[in-house]
This record gives sequence, structure tokens and C-alpha cells, in this order.
Amino acid sequence: MREISTKLLEDAGVNKLPSLPHILIKLLSACRDDDVSFDKVNEIISKDAALSAKIISVANSPVYCHARNLTSFKHTLMYLGLDTIKSIAITASVQQFFSKYSTHKNKFLRDFWKHALSCAVIARSLAKLTSYKCAEEAYLAGLLHDIGKLVLENNANFDYNKIDHTNHPSEELLAIEKQNFNISHDELGGRLLTKWDITESISDAARFHHAEIEEIQEAHQLTKIINLANKLALNTSEQNNSSFEYAHRLFDLSESLINDMVNSANEEVSKVAKSLNIDIGNDDTKQVELAQEVRDIAYSKGTHLPLEENESHSIF
Repeated sequence: MREISTKLLEDAGVNKLPSLPHILIKLLSACRDDDVSFDKVNEIISKDAALSAKIISVANSPVYCHARNLTSFKHTLMYLGLDTIKSIAITASVQQFFSKYSTHKNKFLRDFWKHALSCAVIARSLAKLTSYKCAEEAYLAGLLHDIGKLVLENNANFDYNKIDHTNHPSEELLAIEKQNFNISHDELGGRLLTKWDITESISDAARFHHAEIEEIQEAHQLTKIINLANKLALNTSEQNNSSFEYAHRLFDLSESLINDMVNSANEEVSKVAKSLNIDIGNDDTKQVELAQEVRDIAYSKGTHLPLEENESHSIF
């Protein structure tokens, strides 16, 4: 019998990663506008880890091999074109429509989204503070650092989304993951990003975002940035216990500077959540809205979608 971690790596596809329905609804709405700008599309997609991973994976495929040399995420979107982006948005929405959904999954995706975006915003600020060459790469690495969690959440053999990820100590969470999957989300994420041809610096940043400070003292600067950004984005006592020490030892940053940066990031994430109609509290209504969006698309294309289905289908 194959080891479960090996099966996870073999079966994990970027197209299977779930997004918050709020994001998909916003993107579908934008894609219906014939005059939508790439700035608007970039604004939506760059707030979601799963959609960003899908875009980069497509751009890195043999069909679009030249996209690897593009200098920004927005340029990648422009290279792919709106038709390709619309196809990715609709396919992701259909797959989400057919996936199993629950209150636990909804809460997991909201918490995941908030932490990933917080980490991305903080990473971008850290990149600027520490003179890292590409703040946008730091933002993307922060957005993707926990991508392994989305893969584990999709596994049907363990109720991963029932764990309180917001308040669970990292070392306990990693232990639970290794016990049930024989791999932790940081290792899985790093290996998957490598598999999907995402840059080595971003893959390593994901792989080592829970590493102890002694392990990353000589690491690539981006690895240090994401490791610290992850700690600063956590809503547990870990932030108070170790993040200030890490900030000082890694980059000689003061506690007051870190506090100001985290507060600014929290304000930015709150504004983004409000703009996307994301209620960090309990709100399952967006899945219903997404279902209606998918049905409208299907009917406009003359395609009938069943009321209930367990597997993903394409409507093209």
C-alpha cells in the first residue's frame, strides 16, 4: 500500500485547490464585464492563494513557457489573456460548486484566506524594510506559504478542517499532520510548489516557514521573510513569544516597528475583506450565491448542471 504522503503528492492537482466562494463570485462578476481591466482582475486574483497558484501553474506549463520570464503577476495575467483567465475562473467555480461544502470547510477557508493574505501583506512590508529585491515576490510567497493546507483539507480520510487552525500551536498542528498524513503542510507545500514549477525561492520559503531560527540563519532572504511574516500573521501567543526575537535576530528590527507594520497589515486585510464582502464571522450565504452564478453560466452556455454531484465537471 502506497504511503499516504506519496499519494497526496501524486494526486494533488493545482486545479483541486479550493477558494473562498466570495472571491470566485467577485471574479466571475468581473469576467462578465467585457471592459474589465487587468488591474481589476489582478486585484481579485492576487488576494487568493488557490487562484494565484492556478494562474502561475498555467503560465509555467509548456504551452506558455515564455511566461516564466515575466517580471510581475499582472504581466503574467496579461500574457495569458482574459479568455484564459475567464476559463480558469469558471472552471474553478464549477469545481467548487460540485465539491462537498460544510460549515467547518467554510470557516477553514475563511481563516486560511485571512492568514494567507495577512502573511502576504506583512511579507511585502518586510521585503521593503529589508531591501529585498522584489517585494511582489515576497507578497506571492506569503500568499502561497500555506498551500499544503488546502491539499490536506481536500483529503477525505481525516477531518482536517475541524482543527482550530487559528489558535492551535504550530508544533501541535505539524505533529497531527505527520501522524495522519506522514507529512506536514509546510513540507507538502514546498514540494508541490516545486512540482508546479514555481520558483525555488518561493518553494523553499513555503517549506521552511515553520523552521526554527537556527535553521534559517544562513538561508535565502525570502525564506527568512516568510518565516517571520508567518509568525507575525498568527493570532496566537506565538506572535508575542517568538516573533519579536526573530525580527531582531534576523533583520535587527525593533518591536515598535514590527507592531506598527502588523497593525497596518491588519487594517489592509480588513479593508480587502470588506471590499470582497467577506465576513470573517459565520457566513455560508456566499456558497449559495456561487451556486446561482454557476447555474447562470451553465444556462447561458446551454449546459444543464445537476443539483447534486460529487465530482468536478467542466462546462466547456
